[in-house]
Amino acid sequence: MSHMRMKTLAWLALLAGIYFVGDRLGAAALDAVIARSGLRFSQLYAGQFDAQVVCIGSSRGVHGFPAVIMQELSGKRVANISYNGLSPRVAEPLLADYFDRCGVPEVVLIEASFVGVETDVTGVMKFSPYFGRSQRLYKLACNMDPKCAVISNLSQLYRYNSELIPVALNYLRRSDQGGLVRRSVPDTLAAETEAMDPIELPLYEQEVAALARMVQLGRENGATVHVVLVGYLPAYRAKLANFDTWKQQIAAGIDAPVIDLTTAIDDDDAYFDRLHFNAAGSERSAALLIERGLLGSAE
Repeated sequence: MSHMRMKTLAWLALLAGIYFVGDRLGAAALDAVIARSGLRFSQLYAGQFDAQVVCIGSSRGVHGFPAVIMQELSGKRVANISYNGLSPRVAEPLLADYFDRCGVPEVVLIEASFVGVETDVTGVMKFSPYFGRSQRLYKLACNMDPKCAVISNLSQLYRYNSELIPVALNYLRRSDQGGLVRRSVPDTLAAETEAMDPIELPLYEQEVAALARMVQLGRENGATVHVVLVGYLPAYRAKLANFDTWKQQIAAGIDAPVIDLTTAIDDDDAYFDRLHFNAAGSERSAALLIERGLLGSAE
């Protein structure tokens, strides 16, 4: 072997070593951020929740199940592990991991409208910082896209290429359970909603099946499970042409009742967009859930 070739191989080996060390050090630094964060999933995988009521769903679950307010009004310990864009197929391993890490709560509240969110690779891979803590999430990623899962093994730093890293940094010294949106629906959005054509709500069979498994998981472990639909902006709710059929299909698919609260809070001032409560609406939603007895018996 020539001297030049040996020198080239030595440089390549050095670069590979630098890459390997840098990859592991960078991953370790970001994992420390994840471990110390007050982000809900960091709290979940650290086993820090001790809730009597656990809430899960997409962003509608985030704002419809305001954990801190529910806790203050009911006297029960409440944890919300909902997240923007969450689908049932991703929520399923999160709920199972919650049971394993934090224990089985008395009540599980599930916001059902996320059956209209179809699981894709992006939706799974955003949870890649937690793959080392959850075999269930990692297995789902492998099933969705084996290439992404293999790359995340070759490069530990790749696992932290996720939108959850800046969110985790934002909650490095505080819990994320209390965030509320303090703005109202803009007049222009309200007018646009009034002028909209009727809307067909989507429903995906695989997501309904995952929701059914979540309900069964809760029941098998002794939890009371309530599947709920929280409020929509009234003008938007009026545009949902297939709502009754859609709700019936969900109930049939999960073999459980779906509690419809979509028209219970019919004041525009309770919303910040068509789908989500603002702070005032979240407070009213918490009171409504308690009034309907969905958090269990009073403390």
